[in-house]
Amino acid sequence: MTETTPHRHHSLDHVDLTVTDAGEAKRFYGETFGRTFNDYGSSG
Repeated sequence: MTETTPHRHHSLDHVDLTVTDAGEAKRFYGETFGRTFNDYGSSG
């Protein structure tokens, strides 16, 4: 049996965001909102 983390109400689980400069977008959202990022899949 696998242990799962319960969903937290009003939490952000996943977002797809289309930008032209991923590094700049990560910097902006990280500095402005304290967001962290996990990259998955291809970047091209």
